[in-house]
Amino acid sequence: MGEANTGKITAMPKNIFVRNGVYWGRFQVAGREYRKSLYVRVEPARRAEAKAVQALERIRAQIEDEIRHGITPPKLWEEAVIAWHEQAHASLSEKALKRYLVSLNQCRSWLDGKAIHQIDVARLRDMLKGRRALGLSNATLRRDLTAVSAVLAVAQDEGWIEDNPALMINRKRMPERRDPIMLPTDASIDVMLEELPPKVADICAFAIETGMRQDEIVQLDWNCIDLGRGIATIHKTKGSKLRAVPLTPKAAAVLKRQPKSPHSLIVFHRSDGQTMDWVSSQFGATARRLSKAPAQKPAQGSAQKSAQSRHSFVRFRFHDLRHLFAVRYLQNGGSIYALQGIMGHTSVKTTEIYLAYLTPDQQLKSKMG
Repeated sequence: MGEANTGKITAMPKNIFVRNGVYWGRFQVAGREYRKSLYVRVEPARRAEAKAVQALERIRAQIEDEIRHGITPPKLWEEAVIAWHEQAHASLSEKALKRYLVSLNQCRSWLDGKAIHQIDVARLRDMLKGRRALGLSNATLRRDLTAVSAVLAVAQDEGWIEDNPALMINRKRMPERRDPIMLPTDASIDVMLEELPPKVADICAFAIETGMRQDEIVQLDWNCIDLGRGIATIHKTKGSKLRAVPLTPKAAAVLKRQPKSPHSLIVFHRSDGQTMDWVSSQFGATARRLSKAPAQKPAQGSAQKSAQSRHSFVRFRFHDLRHLFAVRYLQNGGSIYALQGIMGHTSVKTTEIYLAYLTPDQQLKSKMG
């Protein structure tokens, strides 16, 4: 098996196996067989195997101490992460889970190898200072703290710690700087829709008409659509909150021209019926190309008009289409409270950022419903 403390392994022991991407160990103590997670993720690097062997010996020793001496060893941060991960699939969307894992991976150098009770307010503050020194924004630091807090909450539920120290960090001292919303112009939108592949262009057009997020659109399936009532019921949402989104005639027209797949119920699908997971990259690449395009030489007729449009293109994000929907909805007399429900905002305070784009009369109408 090799020396575990040197990290050199010739072959994995037969009593170490893999389950759900995590190393597990099988061993006997006092005639009883144990199967325990080693709390080490399977990775291409050989050091993961070395960690698994070391963890097996440590856990075996812990079990022996518990049985022979009644000693309960402290839980490590890695054990808390694995325990959290086993529960997270049921409560978080795939995108949110991925975001949490990114944050936890970035925080490993401050937390790995520490007993869970050693991770206190002071250590978390040191982590945040270290992350801030790398030039990270407050928004990123808040996301990191949220991910760490989720793990500590599971540790608290398991009885490994009494309090969650992440909840004692004052997040008001880490305000998020929000860039002002710049609504895309009609000319810029027209250029993007012309340059994008037809299905991606339809997704953009659908976003303008519904205010739905990109992830919500690409995961939309036909079971969620009621064209008769003009409603799309969204359940794969940020925060996993069910909501109904009205379909305008233009939105319904976009849906009606989508061919159905024999492989799945996804509305905006790939040729194999699967989710179009490359919309962001396609949209971003097109926006970058158009924003860097050199000035066109004078041309004639429609070609001249197209060249002028490209020259006046102002880059925008896909999410700006959601903002555009919200502003237009209120400008057309919609209620701020109805818009809150359509957008899926937890608080109307979030929705009220769009009031800045209205005249005083329009603001009054939107508030009066």
